[in-house]
Amino acid sequence: MTRIVTPPTPIIGTTGCIPDLRFMATQDNYDAVTTPGYLNEITMEGFPLSNNSIIMMFYNYSLQNGGSVDNGFDFFSVAIDGNGVITLAGW
Repeated sequence: MTRIVTPPTPIIGTTGCIPDLRFMATQDNYDAVTTPGYLNEITMEGFPLSNNSIIMMFYNYSLQNGGSVDNGFDFFSVAIDGNGVITLAGW
């Protein structure tokens, strides 16, 4: 089960642009978010991802203190295979 705090949300002014920039926060670690199919478990809130999407993400996010020194931050490229499996890779 994913522990997503904020789903991949478009950055204002970038919808329809290439790359399609998104922001996301999750309590899961880097290994979890780069596992193929990680994002297939959630609803994309009406903003589907594409192979042109780039996600700016806080991972290992702590809800207790609004973040912590253990937070990770990275940009992730999105790859969607022929079966619809979404895979993220550190950019």
